[in-house]
Order: sequence, then structure tokens, then C-alpha cells
Amino acid sequence: MGSSASKVKEPLGSYCWSDLPLDLAGIILLRLHTHADNVRFGSVCRHWRYAARLLHSPPPLPWLNFRDGTFERLADGKRHGLRLEAYEQCRGSFDNWLLLEDVRAGRRSHYLKNPLTGDVVRLPGQCKEPVRRGGDVDARVVPPSSTTFHLRKVVMCANGLIAAKISYHELPDVVVFCWPGMSSWPAGICNGTWYHDIARYEGKMYAVSRRGDLYEHELRRDTSTGEPVVTRVERVILAPVSAEGFPPEAVSTLDGPYAAVVCARTCYLVVSRGKLLMVRWIVPYASASARDWADAMAFKVFEADLEMSRWVQLESLNDRVLFVSHDCCKAISAGDQFRGDQIYFVDYGLEFWCIWPTCSKTSTCGVYDMRSNTISPVSARTTDQTKAAWFFPSINDR
Repeated sequence: MGSSASKVKEPLGSYCWSDLPLDLAGIILLRLHTHADNVRFGSVCRHWRYAARLLHSPPPLPWLNFRDGTFERLADGKRHGLRLEAYEQCRGSFDNWLLLEDVRAGRRSHYLKNPLTGDVVRLPGQCKEPVRRGGDVDARVVPPSSTTFHLRKVVMCANGLIAAKISYHELPDVVVFCWPGMSSWPAGICNGTWYHDIARYEGKMYAVSRRGDLYEHELRRDTSTGEPVVTRVERVILAPVSAEGFPPEAVSTLDGPYAAVVCARTCYLVVSRGKLLMVRWIVPYASASARDWADAMAFKVFEADLEMSRWVQLESLNDRVLFVSHDCCKAISAGDQFRGDQIYFVDYGLEFWCIWPTCSKTSTCGVYDMRSNTISPVSARTTDQTKAAWFFPSINDR
């Protein structure tokens, strides 16, 4: 018998997925036509995930998440469905995570899920009574846990830490933190302020109010329980205000001529190129139709100057594009896919819909051009853009 006949083939089981050479991985990726396929390729193992990141071209365009299990791709306006279980209700999204609630009888639990990879992060189903601040003294109460709270926004931080904006009973918002697997959100500090948005910036969590005041939350780890606890809330920027407003209250003069006009206002926090930005969306109440509202809308962008404790208005985003919504805000480079100095906005929660609920809500979604001060539709195909938020499909870091 010749020497060639004596060769023994290695069994197929001796190879693993990570043995795929990088050049062959590149050939496979070139034949994948959708970003979802790229994500599934990268979720096989760490080696393939590295190949997908190294060889994949520009980041994908964000999707519109409609909370009913359907998404619209910004690139082509096509609707796609990602299956949700019958007991799952989508409450929002952040980056590549969906915030889901289990609504089966007798259960009330929240969790984050990447619908493209199937990764799940469990969130606490209870929340402790917040610490109520009275003047300069925190009046602490016994912190029982309750399932009667509303999870308004979730942010994934570094090292697995999760931050959330929560309202408890009839109290204003609090910012709380947890580690995955905790049974209850720790007690937050309630300072009587309704926050519009929160963002993680340079290792700290910030929250912004309707008026434009910025609050910094100091976090430490409880030595006895290991829980991440907010120990201090400090207002680091006080927005300049006028004496008149509607409802009767001080209104921020950051709004320029709109400060003297009855308006709906909402604020978003976005981190862009190492800067913390605030986007203010202003809509005068006096407009009689959705078209008038779109013409009268204004967007203003400010950078936080924390050393001087002030907001500095920006006239340009320096080749960046901002995506803002009630659930998710993000800045990306314009590149070849966008024009710079644009703000893509979508938000079903802007307060003026509570005043005129019969008006068309399609103007809650659009693109604002800072150069021309004009608004255009996000998609010509979509007519019902209510209750949507941004979703950024990507390979999970876990």
C-alpha cells in the first residue's frame, strides 16, 4: 500500500468555527446582502465577530422601531418584521437593544433584547421608594420595593452597568442604576424635577429638564449590598430664564424669540465627538395645522460647558448627524450616507399632542437641516410614523 493510502483524514469534528481563515470570512461577508445577515455571521463566535467588524464597510443606517415588532430601514424605506413572543410588548429601544415587557398574567418584568442576536439582559421587576429631597436635607423614608413604577428610558453603560430614568407613583423622575440580575432597582434621589432625557458622559450620568437645567448624578457602590447607589444629585448648569411662561413658570431664554411664545418644548442629550450636546425641539402652540406646525418648528443645539456652567449654542455639527427620540439619541459621522448638520427626529411623546390629539401626528418624524432651517420627511413610504424610536442594528459587544 502506497504512502498516500496510509494518510488518515482528520475527522470533521476536529475543526471549530473559529478556524475559518480571515480571507475566507471576507469572501463570505461579500456575499451577504443585508446587515442582519452580517450581524448573524458575527454572532457565531468571537473570531467571526472580529472578522465582521474588521471587514464590514460603513456602519448601517438606523432603523425606525415601531414597537409592534416591525422596523423600517432608513436606507430604502422597507418594512421588516422581527418576531416577538405573544407575551412581549416593546416599550422602547436603545442602540441595538429593545426594551421589552413580559405582560403575562401575574408577571411584570422588563428585559433588554437584541432581536438580531437573541441576547437578553434581565432588568429588575421592582423599584425601591426614592429618597425625597426636602430643601438641602434628604428626608429618607423606609425604602420598600414596589412594581408600581414606569421605566422611561434605559442606557447601557460600561462594565455591564445599566442606568434608567424611572418615575415612581406620582413623583417626578429619578435616575437609578443596576447590575444585570438584580431583583430591585435601588432607591434614587427625587429632587422634584421631571427629566426629559439622560445620557452617560465621561463616566457620569447627566439628566436634563424641560427648561434646560442639567443635573449630574454621583454614583458609588454600596459596600454592604454591592448595589450601585446614587448618593448626590447636583445641578451643574442653570438655564437662563425669563419671568413669564405657560404654564406660569420661568421659561428658558435659550429659546431666543420663542421664549415669549406659548410652545411645546422637549430636550435631548447626545454625546458627539467627546462633547455633551443638548437638542431643544420647540413647537409653537398657536399653529392651526400639522403643516403650520412643521413650518414653525425650531431646533436649537447647545454644547455643555461644564467648567463655566453654561450652554453654548452651536451653529454647525461639524460634519455630524444627530438622531434624537424619546428612547434613543445618537450622533454619527455624515460620511457618504448623509449630509452634515442634520437632525433626524422622531418622538410620539411631545406634549403638544396632549393639547390637540386630533391633529395628524406625521410631523413628529422628520429631518431638520440646520443650514437651511427646513424640515423634510424621513421616508416618503411611511405615512404613520407615530410611536417610533431609533434602533441601531449592530453586533453586540457581549
